Amino acid sequence: MIRLLFVFLIALCNIKASITSSSCRVAFEPVGCFRDDGRKPKPLPEQLLNDREKIDWNNWDSFMEDLVCRCAKKTLDEGYDTFGIQYYGECWSGPENLIDIDRDGSSNECISHGYQSCKAQNTTCVGKNGANFVYKLVQPSCSIQIERVGCFKDDMIPPRPLPEYILSERDPTAPSYNGTDIDWINWNSYMPGFICRCAMLARKYGYTVFSIQFFAECWSGPAAIRTYDRNGESSRCISKNLRPCKPDDRYCVGKQFTNFVYRIVEPCDITYTQLGCYRDKLDTPRPIPILMSTEQDRTSKQFNGHVVDYRRWDEHMEGMICRCAKRSFGSKFKIFGMQSYGECWSGEGERTYRKDGGSNRCVAKRFSTCPPKSLHCVGEVAANYVYYVTSCDVKFEAVGCFHDDLILPRPLPDLILSERDSTSPVFNGRRIDWLNWDTYVPEFICRCAKQAKEFQREVFGLQFYGECWSGVNGNNTFNRNGPSTKCIGPGYQPCTPGSKTCIGMTSTNYVYRIVP
Repeated sequence: MIRLLFVFLIALCNIKASITSSSCRVAFEPVGCFRDDGRKPKPLPEQLLNDREKIDWNNWDSFMEDLVCRCAKKTLDEGYDTFGIQYYGECWSGPENLIDIDRDGSSNECISHGYQSCKAQNTTCVGKNGANFVYKLVQPSCSIQIERVGCFKDDMIPPRPLPEYILSERDPTAPSYNGTDIDWINWNSYMPGFICRCAMLARKYGYTVFSIQFFAECWSGPAAIRTYDRNGESSRCISKNLRPCKPDDRYCVGKQFTNFVYRIVEPCDITYTQLGCYRDKLDTPRPIPILMSTEQDRTSKQFNGHVVDYRRWDEHMEGMICRCAKRSFGSKFKIFGMQSYGECWSGEGERTYRKDGGSNRCVAKRFSTCPPKSLHCVGEVAANYVYYVTSCDVKFEAVGCFHDDLILPRPLPDLILSERDSTSPVFNGRRIDWLNWDTYVPEFICRCAKQAKEFQREVFGLQFYGECWSGVNGNNTFNRNGPSTKCIGPGYQPCTPGSKTCIGMTSTNYVYRIVP
């Protein structure tokens, strides 16, 4: 559900979608038009406004824009993120964990200005009866990537769990006060902005974790990664509308004597994708043959100087996976596996990594069972969590999955490379490797990216499993026919949001953009 929501969001971002005007101070983006078959609970379960009796049919365009804006404001006030306009004048929303916008499939029963059918380029639309046109509130952007750690007590005994008071927007007498005060009236939009300001300052000082305490105090410190949870967990943290913090809330802050802690995530400079959890019977030759490094055994010749930190497992695990990816890439291997909590295995394993079958003995954060499609997992004893290095000479980013109605000129009109049809003038002599699909896909995408860059194209799309499409004006036309859900990735499974290992099925492009 949430996965598809973000796929559609990414898909429509080319519309320059952040909508603000002098009359609407809430920023939002279009997601798309979706069916609602009336079953309860509804895809958007909570009605926030009903203006059906007040619809101004004679001044439809201005009424529609005002309705969407008022719905956005009401959604923000309720602490929600997603909303939809249905039946011309109804505003629907609800908690993210109860929303299932694409449950009943996409729809073309949405209209825009002048009662015209909603097109891909329209940024303001509403649904007719039985259809929602869905929007997503735009959170303040932050250049620092962070993740939640949790809510923890602070006993105030020096040195504090996070000892340095680096920013305040609560106390004008504090040395770290920056001149800005808590905006209680606009708390839901103020809170993410303050968290970002705190993150930027913590990173500037070279700190790994930071916290928000007493609503608008930012705390951190050079050793805080080891001390933030010294006094145990707390339940005294809040989120939107000053409500208690829930596990699915993206942003939370602590009350007095309480820290809500975040960790700054430094992206790995080697890109990789997950292939899954596989058994290793420990027979020679091993499924992935070479022990590249270990962080488990200090006596081993392959010990790399890092020791598994079980107390800080979540943070250690991501760094360990990145180190293994770098070691594999440096040795020109594509496959690597994490085993026994701290062993990095690699080598020529593209055709052998799954020879002993699948396994369920892989763990994720907090040593929980590894969920499907998780990007950060590690195998237990006799199990590899396997990755594939996807780094390519050409840098590109995922845009999303889009329909192609095949009407000429196509959304991406030029077939520039084919590995599906040997009779094509652009067939390159390679064939789709169905048996080794998971490792074939990133290699084919990279070949397509190189071809697109050589032709000086901005975007390219992968269609029909083994076709590479582009166009001189493709950046303006790729989304002509709207978003689609018919794209797949590793394991022939539906795409995950922002994945760089996806390909479109028939009549579908998974689109990427070349990064200069």
